[in-house]
Amino acid sequence: MGNFTSTEKAEGKEVNAQQELEEDYLFVAAIDLGTTYSGYSFSSRDDHKSNPNSHHLRQWRDPSNNHVSNKTSTCILFDPKGEFNSFGFEAEEKFYHLAEDNKHEDWYYFKSFKMQLYKKNLDDLRDFQLTAKNGKTMYGLNVFSQSIRYLKDAFLRHFEEAGFKCEKQDIRWVLTVPAIWPEEAISFMRKAAEKAGIIEQQMKICLEPEAATIFTYESESKKHLFHPGRKFIVVDAGGGTVDVTSYEVLKGKGLKELFPPSGGDWGGNRVNEEFLSLLGVLFGTDGLKEFRRSNSSEYHELEKSIEISKGMLKDDDDDTDFTLKIPSALWNMDRHRSENNNKSNEIIIEREGETYRIKRKTDKIRFSRKLAKACFKQPISCILQHLRSLLNCSTGQGIELIIMAGGFSNSMILLDAVKKAFPNVQVVTPHFQEGEAAWSVLRGAVYFGHGSNLIEYRRCKKTYGFEITLPYDVKRHGERQPVKVNGENRCFKVFKKIIEKNEPLKENETRTETVGIEPDWDGNLQFYASDKKNPVFTDEESSWMFGKIHVDKPFPKRSGLEIKIFSA
Repeated sequence: MGNFTSTEKAEGKEVNAQQELEEDYLFVAAIDLGTTYSGYSFSSRDDHKSNPNSHHLRQWRDPSNNHVSNKTSTCILFDPKGEFNSFGFEAEEKFYHLAEDNKHEDWYYFKSFKMQLYKKNLDDLRDFQLTAKNGKTMYGLNVFSQSIRYLKDAFLRHFEEAGFKCEKQDIRWVLTVPAIWPEEAISFMRKAAEKAGIIEQQMKICLEPEAATIFTYESESKKHLFHPGRKFIVVDAGGGTVDVTSYEVLKGKGLKELFPPSGGDWGGNRVNEEFLSLLGVLFGTDGLKEFRRSNSSEYHELEKSIEISKGMLKDDDDDTDFTLKIPSALWNMDRHRSENNNKSNEIIIEREGETYRIKRKTDKIRFSRKLAKACFKQPISCILQHLRSLLNCSTGQGIELIIMAGGFSNSMILLDAVKKAFPNVQVVTPHFQEGEAAWSVLRGAVYFGHGSNLIEYRRCKKTYGFEITLPYDVKRHGERQPVKVNGENRCFKVFKKIIEKNEPLKENETRTETVGIEPDWDGNLQFYASDKKNPVFTDEESSWMFGKIHVDKPFPKRSGLEIKIFSA
């Protein structure tokens, strides 16, 4: 289920809360603010018609290793006054230079902050606070909006430098979000984009796995994979979360969602954490913490080394050693600590009944690839278990294709694990060249912006409805005490269901409900969501309010309120 929009009728008046998207556009610009990496892509309407794959992606250079990528690091730096300073690789370099000179304590540095929105039943996000590396806090809306603003402004500069010209109102913006996020988080991102200067009528929200689906579906090299009746799963595995969606190909060109979006926090960052855990065994947990505190720049180098090294692992040759570069500052600190501890240059550890040797060399450590691959076990196990649950249920019968998208899907360890776990299912990545899985969301989001919305039917993620008051019914409301109102027993906080969890909804489908209006009604109607299929009350633990509408008075005593809910 996408965003709710509504139409209310009272006293013969109709108010449409659905905002019309500007159709007169010349360019589409897609922004992907990821957990670990972020970037943008764009194309013109004319170029898309003649060559849909003619997307422009920014090339970012990481000054720490001169590596060039289509995405930059998701981190942002504010000065001691709370003013925006820099974003991405530039923010990393600036912060760690400050740290080297011990001048970083008053600055605000945020990294991997997107994961903070991966929560259920979020409260009022206007007061949502993020904690910086030094413990200082800042409003989350400011951190997210400044990040989006930076990417927006970087695109506009790139756009002009490339010789393109148009008015700002001629650009349609697409912002990608995880499919498993709650509506509150998606709404928060929309507000952050608006605060960053993107007008609502020029903006579309695209679910990340849907973008990857569109990119794969529209790719000439993959068209043979899709035919009417074929069922498939899309796994968008990023640094933070793994989003899983599934579809059936309909006659014509559209897709029908088989399950509501699902997944978890099983992204590639979990692998990094396991590698750091290994280093904690070798250098001591306290020693690693001290190194992180006193040598921020070198610790950052270590994190980069892990990120690069894990991507080169393949699922073969378990007997060959895996090498990880270690910063000299960590070695020096460890040698100083070890003078009194008589620490050996080789350590033996046990993991799940297996014995491994970790060898300490001049500027690196070496251990078996089998141990390195064990660092992937926990997140991959979660992914495989989740995929099995989908494939083994009745709706999943007949699924014969898995599309692996997102940066984590560039890992051969993950790809090979999925292929081995499901030998009867075809496993592919959406690519024209090596590493394309990481950019598939950005490319697909551009397609989406140009109108390539293939999803005709979606499954509702939650049960949705609104709060009403009804005459007390002992069979239905027995657990509640009735309240006497004007001589009649009434039951308050009743959940009036409009759409049920897992129910299929056609795009732009409309549901209409008419609600009787009480004489003393204040004009507010509160909308609720629930994890249950059939919630009874709005104050149940599984239910929460996600929005409300207000109808201005006056209206006739016995008038009804007609609510139209659009799926989008």
